[in-house]
Amino acid sequence: MIHPFAAVKRWHRKFNFHKEPMTINKLNFRMDLQTEEHDELAQAIYDKNPEEIVDALIDTIWIACGTLDLLGVDFDKAFKEVERANMSKERGIKPGREQSGGFDVIKPRGWKGPDHSGNHGKLNDIFN
Repeated sequence: MIHPFAAVKRWHRKFNFHKEPMTINKLNFRMDLQTEEHDELAQAIYDKNPEEIVDALIDTIWIACGTLDLLGVDFDKAFKEVERANMSKERGIKPGREQSGGFDVIKPRGWKGPDHSGNHGKLNDIFN
């Protein structure tokens, strides 16, 4: 199985992106890339275009993994924490999302969200 984070990390090293400091402007640029892919996905769904749906979803993953890499976030640690939190949810219908028809999950009583403390990479430096 391909590990998306490792693949993107190799790509960053190919182009030496990892050697440049991450800035708020670069972070905003990455957000713009994510927005562009989101919009492309919405259009592809509207157009009923399977090729573009798959491409937009993979590009979304590529950009997200790349942003985490450039920020210096430990991907595996962050992913496992989100997985832990998500796996403790229950299938159900969230109030306000009844249109899901039960194809949704809800947070049970006592649910603990992900904790990424100590794994923010360069974000604190960027914001200070």
